[in-house]
Amino acid sequence: MLYLVPGALAGITFYAILIAVSWAIEKAWPQRRLGAHSRLTLHCLAAVAFSIFLALPGGGGNWATHLQISGFLLVGCVLSWVTAAMNNGDNA
Repeated sequence: MLYLVPGALAGITFYAILIAVSWAIEKAWPQRRLGAHSRLTLHCLAAVAFSIFLALPGGGGNWATHLQISGFLLVGCVLSWVTAAMNNGDNA
């Protein structure tokens, strides 16, 4: 379980970067922004890249690698759900 923490921290950091990018896009082009589904898609693509990065040097990865990626994806899903709920509250 402890191996979930580095993946979760990486997921939180990456999602914070996505929020900053979304904010910058919204300021530069007010009619455009990254919604929750776009952020989740980018987060999942980053998880795939993250898994390839972790698996290549060791030749396949192990259970710790899988737990780190699971933590990364879990944080992305939870934060995307929170973002979607906040967006729905703003639209109502």
